[in-house]
Amino acid sequence: KAFREAATVVYGGSSKAVRTWDIGVDGMCLLSPRPIAPGMRCQVAFDLALGDEAPVHFDVAAWIDLRL
Repeated sequence: KAFREAATVVYGGSSKAVRTWDIGVDGMCLLSPRPIAPGMRCQVAFDLALGDEAPVHFDVAAWIDLRL
């Protein structure tokens, strides 16, 4: 499902603004202005709005996997 919102990736003591592109049962696609190395473990923070409800904030552990 298309899910295009602002997000933040935190890894190695730094943070990077990214954009979500889609989300599914097998993971989430993020677009970054600069590459993030595959295999990097990080935290991803984003807000998800479901219908008319207030957005829910997520801060999740992630592993970067490069699949094109």
